[in-house]
Amino acid sequence: MYQITLKMARLNRGLSLKEAAELGGITPKTLKKYEKDSGKAKFDPFIRLLKAYGVSMDHIAIGKEDEIIGNLLKTINKVVA
Repeated sequence: MYQITLKMARLNRGLSLKEAAELGGITPKTLKKYEKDSGKAKFDPFIRLLKAYGVSMDHIAIGKEDEIIGNLLKTINKVVA
């Protein structure tokens, strides 16, 4: 199973930053911070976001977005090579 970032999950659901933040009960600024580093997300808003996005915790990679994307690209390159 592959994992995606919190931002990818939001975009897959077609939600704007503002719409998703409202569903999570947080501000857009806080959501942006969570998307940059999901390891900093507080549990309750994080769970509300996952429910709004229709994904389980198993599908979200926890950590810094740039590191997660870098690891995804490495995995893709191994599969394609």
